[in-house]
Amino acid sequence: MPQDPDNVYASDVDDSKNPFATHNPYAAPAEIDDIALPGDVQLATRGARFAGAFVDGLIMLPAAFGIYVVAFNLGATGVFGTNMLAAQIAGGLIGAVLASLWYLIVNGYLLSTRGQTIGKLTVGTRIVDSETNEILPLWPLFLKRWVVVQLIAVIPLFGNLFNLANILMIFRSNRKCLHDDIAGTKVIQVSK
Repeated sequence: MPQDPDNVYASDVDDSKNPFATHNPYAAPAEIDDIALPGDVQLATRGARFAGAFVDGLIMLPAAFGIYVVAFNLGATGVFGTNMLAAQIAGGLIGAVLASLWYLIVNGYLLSTRGQTIGKLTVGTRIVDSETNEILPLWPLFLKRWVVVQLIAVIPLFGNLFNLANILMIFRSNRKCLHDDIAGTKVIQVSK
């Protein structure tokens, strides 16, 4: 007896012809934090990246104090008169130079040999090229990933917005910050 098309029960439907029988296009995306990449390379977790950045931030405190002293002295001595914008930019540039020198002194050897800062070494992460997964040479890595960000951060108002966007981009599926996109890098998990 032929079936009435308006009277079809779920048990009578052939699931092999239904493209949605095994896949729900409206389901939430699966968690991707623990998906291994080709070649057994696994992206660093957001928590590990935060912990490494926190340790590196603590190590940068002496440079931050030096930057504060320089900026305070520029304002107090009136080197730029009443032009606060010029004083802010000059203080920022001097601060960027001091911070960059301290960053190189503290992390230069590790970056050039292991692709790690002290914070990344502590938490077991490494900076590598996005495409090849190889450690990058020190100078291109330092200039693209550190110096560019420091120079943009000096720009009044825009620098603060840039830094915020830089950090918040880690919540994308590829877990890259803006400085990773600029430098063509990614941070991976390695054994400690």
